[in-house]
Amino acid sequence: MPAERGAVGALGAAGNVAYGFNTIHVSLGDTDLVDASGAATLIKPLGLFFPLTLLLGAAVLRRTQPLWTVVLLAVASLAWPVAHIANIGWLAVAVNVALVATFAAVALHTPAEHGEA
Repeated sequence: MPAERGAVGALGAAGNVAYGFNTIHVSLGDTDLVDASGAATLIKPLGLFFPLTLLLGAAVLRRTQPLWTVVLLAVASLAWPVAHIANIGWLAVAVNVALVATFAAVALHTPAEHGEA
């Protein structure tokens, strides 16, 4: 199972980079790659691996982190594609705030505080 998680994580990173590249591409006045054909069609499936990576991250963290961080990460991972595919700005901002809060809590959490090894 760890190999599959690594593969999904690598594809998730690639999808995130692809959408970042697309954002720069569009901001410079060129065609949105999501609407393009050919090799640009890879951006669509790759983009869905990023929220899947976040969801797998929630599954991994469930044994070491407080429940609220796991739930927040899982909800954010499910809301991420909704916000971005439907282009709902306020939801995208809320998802990003939830992700920052989750990752900050994970970074600040030390297992020794809770008697964990």
